[in-house]
Amino acid sequence: MGALNSGLHRNDEEDKAGETPMNHTSIRPPTTDDAEDLAHLLRDDHILRRELGMDAENLPAAAAVLDEIDRWCARRNAVTYAIRAGGRAIGTISISHRDERRGRACVGCWIGSRERRRGHGGRALRLTLEEARHQGFLRIRAKVENSNLGSRRICEKAGAAASPPEGNRTDYELEL
Repeated sequence: MGALNSGLHRNDEEDKAGETPMNHTSIRPPTTDDAEDLAHLLRDDHILRRELGMDAENLPAAAAVLDEIDRWCARRNAVTYAIRAGGRAIGTISISHRDERRGRACVGCWIGSRERRRGHGGRALRLTLEEARHQGFLRIRAKVENSNLGSRRICEKAGAAASPPEGNRTDYELEL
């Protein structure tokens, strides 16, 4: 990963030896192994591919996933973390559009469709908000499609305030 990512590796729960149990969620800058897992998801998870608007011909390899993460981060002044559970990467979460001067940023994520509704999104958001606080951010915003009830619930459970919907999206804002 590029210089935009820190040496972060945060877990929602660690055992006494400092290891993350297989059923817990962690985030870290994506590694080559994470990129392999993410590439597999992006090639084979048809629900995720449709949600991300991926063309049928776009079947990324691990190196291409890492390259795209680097390009995406550079364009959006962002850091991206792999969301890990069960010993593998199951999605990504990012802190983007970082305005250090004003203490504001945005957060967004995607998780493979088979790993949803297991609490990983909420745990990954809590870990990412902890990292955003550590980086000095005071306010985080998320733009969520109105049809994405899971993400809307995650934001609301985290204490984010919703703005009135605009079109097919709702803005959520959270003071850290």
